[in-house]
Amino acid sequence: MDKGNPLRTQVTASVNTTDEMPSPDEVTLGQWYWVTTKNRTGDGTEDHLACVTHLASNHAVMTTPSDGSTRVFRIRYEQIPSANIRLEPNADAIIAAKIADLQRESARLIGEVTALMARLGMGAGPNALTQRSEGSGTALMAMAGAVDINGYKNALIAAQKKDFPDLFKEIERVNSRLAAWMMAPTLALTAQVGPLKERVQSIEDRIFSVELYAGLTESVLQIADGAPAGMTDKLHVMQRRLYMDEECLAAYSEGGMDVRDIKQFNAWLARPENRDRLLPWPRTLVTMRVRRFKKERDNQNSLIRLLDNAALAEADKWTFLYVRNGEQLWCLACQLEFGAMLFPDETRQTGGPLMVCKSGFLSGAAKLMSVALFERLSAQFADWEERAAAWKRDNPDADWFTQPTWVSHGGPQHHRYDFRPTEWEPLTPESLDYDEVMAAIGKEVAAYNRVCLIIQGLFDRSPILHPHPPARLWTAEGFGAALELVYDQTRALYAAAEPPDFESYRRRCNASLGVGSVVAGVREVWLRREAEKENRRLMQDHRRHTSDPRYTHYEPYGDEGPGWVSTVAKWAPRSRTGTIRWTRATRGWRAERNAIPVSLTWADDDAWVFNVSAYKPGDYKQFFADPRTREQYLKWAPLLMAAEDWHAGRLVERRDMPGMWDFAERS
Repeated sequence: MDKGNPLRTQVTASVNTTDEMPSPDEVTLGQWYWVTTKNRTGDGTEDHLACVTHLASNHAVMTTPSDGSTRVFRIRYEQIPSANIRLEPNADAIIAAKIADLQRESARLIGEVTALMARLGMGAGPNALTQRSEGSGTALMAMAGAVDINGYKNALIAAQKKDFPDLFKEIERVNSRLAAWMMAPTLALTAQVGPLKERVQSIEDRIFSVELYAGLTESVLQIADGAPAGMTDKLHVMQRRLYMDEECLAAYSEGGMDVRDIKQFNAWLARPENRDRLLPWPRTLVTMRVRRFKKERDNQNSLIRLLDNAALAEADKWTFLYVRNGEQLWCLACQLEFGAMLFPDETRQTGGPLMVCKSGFLSGAAKLMSVALFERLSAQFADWEERAAAWKRDNPDADWFTQPTWVSHGGPQHHRYDFRPTEWEPLTPESLDYDEVMAAIGKEVAAYNRVCLIIQGLFDRSPILHPHPPARLWTAEGFGAALELVYDQTRALYAAAEPPDFESYRRRCNASLGVGSVVAGVREVWLRREAEKENRRLMQDHRRHTSDPRYTHYEPYGDEGPGWVSTVAKWAPRSRTGTIRWTRATRGWRAERNAIPVSLTWADDDAWVFNVSAYKPGDYKQFFADPRTREQYLKWAPLLMAAEDWHAGRLVERRDMPGMWDFAERS
């Protein structure tokens, strides 16, 4: 591959290079070595017989026979041989002797069990353990010969409580070690299989690449037609993965869209104003998922509903490629799983020094970070340590449980673990984790290169991008002539350093609540409270075989509840609680359906309630425009978009309940 291709060369040289360290020729897979380490108490040493099971670029991995406490040693080649690492040419004889010793020990313990049984009148002879019990006859013989009946009784109790359990436990331990040493010769054979597996994996990867290029895993749907782009227009590839429900705010009142709404999303995307926003160039490619977060769905203790919801949740994770070619719009479904970024940032492409984590909590690519990120987190960590130390000096009597969270669990976060600068070191070929990290990087490279294969296949065998000049993405010149990478993720610039705070905005609007104010979100409060009541009722029913809650939202029979937007009928300024009122039908099949008044009281600090009266049309755009808050749209869209719809007159006041506004289909 040409090294000028950005999708072909990323993260391949991102190490602090030094002279390569070849492995000694005398170290081979399957060899056995004595490894001397400190014992558990630290006051002496102990020897371990270990087999070479893997050869890395700068160290050998040696594994001891597994008896429940496998020891794995990573030993640098320059340490082999040494005073603590010694080759054992007669390992087979040592293993055979170890097996014989453990067999004799197992036989001795079984003999002790047999002798104890004989002394207690429970059988005698070499077959005592397999003899059937003869009832109380042998016990009577033992008691008849016993001088001290109480002593015999105490001996039986001791055998039951301690002697037999201790002996059987020791037999189990010895047999476990025996089994491990009997399997020891297979360590060498297993080590020989490793390179074969890698060869097979490379063949499978090549087959998968051919399938990607040939289109065996793809299906294409045209969702808009029109004039194609010009011959010289490049294909702009967007770095960031988008989410359909966040971009169109579809089904915001129902927890967001799911895979069943893709047809409606495609129709929305085909509108020129939406197409131009998400795919701004005449030729553009962007990856999309249906939604970012799992949708909350009620299973209602139904197995069929549970399976359906599981299938929908899995389908919501599908990734689609949307391609614009002039006025044409295409949707490409591919089985390949894409990451949050279609290609990495420039620092990972061009190479540069990286830091690797020495902690065992992280693995693979998660152990890596750039030097720039390490320096930034180190500066944040130093600032946090200084502030935490100052707080502790000012609060000398505070214990761990009374410390603020930012003190006890604070510090810069990297991945899911606390960042500590001392746990990181420069990545070099001498790093013990070098091979593991480079293998993870290799997987990243393969994943990004597959994207290039798909795009090359689209140019070569699909009408999606026609007309276009011949594309040769495997060369630097051809790549630059056909593609343009758009770094909308790593180069994103925001109008403000911090994203807008929706909760602060909601509190400011709610400060002016009073009688006659129009509010949104009370229906959500009511549905959740009714679900809690119904779940309690069902869980108290002895006829049900489960105590799991069935509903997250529940609408009782005959009660449609408040509308999406409601008017405050009563307001208590001191407690800052409001009340809304509506009517429901009389329950019971014989009763006349007279309207019965119903009310609901809520507090303005309830996260679901929002003052629509204080909303100004277009306010939602501040949260929609910033990608950092757009991904959390399910928190604000049900409230702000309901307010937007109410101010625009898209909600209808219900005839049966004045002061309640709803969507037309519910009015």
